[in-house]
Amino acid sequence: MDTIIISFVGLCLLLGTGHFLRMRVRLLQRLYLPSCVIAGLLGLLIIQISKGFGAPLPEAWMSGWDSLPSFLINVVFACLFLGVALPKISTLWKRAGPQLAYGQVVAWGQYVVGVGLVLVLLGPLFGVNDMFGGIVPVGFEGGHGTTAGLAETFDEEGWAAGKDFALASATFGILGAVIVGMALVNWAQRKGYVVRRRSPEDFPEDDTIGVIPVDRRPEAG
Repeated sequence: MDTIIISFVGLCLLLGTGHFLRMRVRLLQRLYLPSCVIAGLLGLLIIQISKGFGAPLPEAWMSGWDSLPSFLINVVFACLFLGVALPKISTLWKRAGPQLAYGQVVAWGQYVVGVGLVLVLLGPLFGVNDMFGGIVPVGFEGGHGTTAGLAETFDEEGWAAGKDFALASATFGILGAVIVGMALVNWAQRKGYVVRRRSPEDFPEDDTIGVIPVDRRPEAG
């Protein structure tokens, strides 16, 4: 029981610190990095630094963390449509159809690139596991949620390291997309390619810090 409490407190401290940094550091606000990603990077940094100094954190602080994603992703998906009125099929298709088509093109393109590299280059030259070909689509197109859902599949197929590779892929995918994306937006504004310009200074505070004031929060049901 003590281990569970210590592990939970460790997560709360990281998430609280990540949220505090998001609210206080202007650069993190302009990059729109989620508080949970900031907390994860901070935790990774602390763990690696402590190991580097020869004083690794006690195992109790991280006990059970590796099993949480596969459980919590069920909670995330279960809550997606709470308080949301489902539209008609025609309306749903009109809104989601283009995104669905785009997603399929991106997903299958990533599979072609990933699997092709493993079959042609990485497998023959370095003996990389065949399942490595799915890391790019699972991490980039899918993200952390997809990785958590496929964690048991990696274990069943005898390649438990696939989960860690996919999580790393998803994390770098988020960071790369956010940082490179914001850089491209700023570049497009300077070049005049953006029709509707809006400076980050004009964004409402609750949009940048990630906290909606109580009087403006939408009803949950």
